[in-house]
Amino acid sequence: MTDSTQGALELLLVRHGETEWNRTHRYLGSSDEPLNATGLRQAEQLAAAFAETPIDVILSSDMARTMQTAQAVSAVCGVEAVTDPLLRELSFGIFEGLTYNEAQARYPTELADWQANFEKAPRGGEKLSTLSKRVEMCLNRIRGEYAGKQVLVVSHGGVIREILRQSLGLPAAGHWYFSIAAASITRLGLYASRPVLYSLNTVGHLD
Repeated sequence: MTDSTQGALELLLVRHGETEWNRTHRYLGSSDEPLNATGLRQAEQLAAAFAETPIDVILSSDMARTMQTAQAVSAVCGVEAVTDPLLRELSFGIFEGLTYNEAQARYPTELADWQANFEKAPRGGEKLSTLSKRVEMCLNRIRGEYAGKQVLVVSHGGVIREILRQSLGLPAAGHWYFSIAAASITRLGLYASRPVLYSLNTVGHLD
């Protein structure tokens, strides 16, 4: 760290490894799917990638897939993972468990309405602004409690996109500007004067 970046909060944003619903391109959201065999291997590869990284804190969504991923890193780094339900993925309601084509066939009007306006939550699901508020609360807590630390956050694609959007000061539509792959690593520095995105969606540690 240079003098100009001392005291900065550094976030290592990790998406969980692959689940069967990820593999088959199904809406996952709030459904508590565990990692599949590929996801478990990805979690091990993530852990190996962080073996020499001085991580101060590990925060994880409390879903099975994120906790499994976080626990693999925790075992290697010797830092206990702390769960936070604010880091849960957006709930997709009636679309969960369905592929896009299945959702389109079963709920054509509701899917079209949701895609036209993400503030119209799917039946039983969440508005995008609800996720945004959860992420804002979590970010404020992280900034307040872990200033100057290196924090590994194990979460979901939607949460990581929203962390990036808010941290970089992008408009609401900016939520969709980022592609976040399974078991990817994104590195973000939050300084008093500015945010710095050091790397995005890195997957070089995977097979």
